Amino acid sequence: MLWPLCRPFLRLGFSGFGGPLPLMDRIRQARDVQAFLGAVNAAAVGAILGTIVPLAQSAVASLPTGAIALAGLLLLWRYHLDTLYLVLGGAAAGLLLSL
Repeated sequence: MLWPLCRPFLRLGFSGFGGPLPLMDRIRQARDVQAFLGAVNAAAVGAILGTIVPLAQSAVASLPTGAIALAGLLLLWRYHLDTLYLVLGGAAAGLLLSL
C-alpha cells in the first residue's frame, strides 16, 4: 500500500510546481536503473521494427507504391519534413497514380 505515500510526489511532478525532484536524479544515475532503461529501449526498438517490417511488406504492393515509399523516406531523411506533409504528399501521389 505505497499509493498514499506516492500521491504527493506525483502531484508535484505532474503539476510542475515541484520542479525536478532530487530523488529522480539519484534514481537516474543508478547503474541498475540505467541498465534496465537501456534494455527497455532496446525492446521498444525491436518491437517497432518487428511491426514495421510486415506492415511495409504488405503496404508496398507494386513498383509505384514502392517509389512513393522511397520518396517519402528520402524526403524525411534529407529535409526532415513533418509527418503530416509526408502523409498528404503520399496520398496525393497515390491519388494521381490511380487516375
